[in-house]
Amino acid sequence: MSKLQRILFVPDTHRPYHSVEAWRLLLRAGRAFQPDRVVVLGDFADAYQVSDHSKDPARRHSMADELADANTGLDELEALGATHYDFVEGNHEQRMQRYLWGRAPELASLPSLRVPELLNLHKRGWTYTPFKKHIRIGKLFVTHEAGNAGFDAHRKAQHAFASNVIIGHTHRTGYAIVGDARGRSHVGAMFGWLGDVETIDYAHRIQAMRDWNHGFGVGFMEPDGAIHLQPVPMIRNRCVVAGELVRG
Repeated sequence: MSKLQRILFVPDTHRPYHSVEAWRLLLRAGRAFQPDRVVVLGDFADAYQVSDHSKDPARRHSMADELADANTGLDELEALGATHYDFVEGNHEQRMQRYLWGRAPELASLPSLRVPELLNLHKRGWTYTPFKKHIRIGKLFVTHEAGNAGFDAHRKAQHAFASNVIIGHTHRTGYAIVGDARGRSHVGAMFGWLGDVETIDYAHRIQAMRDWNHGFGVGFMEPDGAIHLQPVPMIRNRCVVAGELVRG
């Protein structure tokens, strides 16, 4: 029986505006799962302080605080002991680049102000994929988003790639398998989010509570690169990963 590589997919976390409860459950599940590879799907850091939107003055985190918290989260993921880590940039991390482009373009080319350096990704040994780009892991494409949001964004991403694909961005869980005339099947998937709904100020709270859900994803990769994906929803601060019940 072939050994399958275990992959943990971490969806939008929006640190430091993450759900502490959901994050703790993810880490406990990760320790039980023992991944060989960890893939961050983007919007790990919120970058609220450099958002183009109006800002709530009650949010007292500085940009330095936000980056420190994001780095703490990356440290905790590294403690899971995987051998390979991937960081796919989301539109929230790209806020930092857009802020420089708009307000200090003279500084935008400084390597020290780019996301890989601010999050120490190169020093950590992580691979980095910029926003609006994708990475391929085995027979699976991974990107933050493919130009769509909403409940069917994973289906639209699968159509765009005409292949197997995972996205973040939507804060929803979705899983669709689409076949073709040659008898081949492809999957489009998204795995929820790990943010705190109480901190959302760009959507109605009831909409977020109804449509978004806490969760993450796992994958099992065969030697030929085929990956079997499984959404892992969090229900009442519990989840089941690889057949084991994990409590928060």
